[in-house]
Amino acid sequence: MRTHGVPGVPDPNSDGDFVPPTGAALNTVGPEWDQARQACKSQEWPGANLDK
Repeated sequence: MRTHGVPGVPDPNSDGDFVPPTGAALNTVGPEWDQARQACKSQEWPGANLDK
């Protein structure tokens, strides 16, 4: 996601979950998020909900 224009996306933890640092905000609204999500769709796991 970062390489596709969405800065601040954390690496997954050891359980494979993406947990933003305390106080961090991740903007999941807008064309940058939509484009990055589409580009990375093949990497999503079953049941992924990245629109939180």
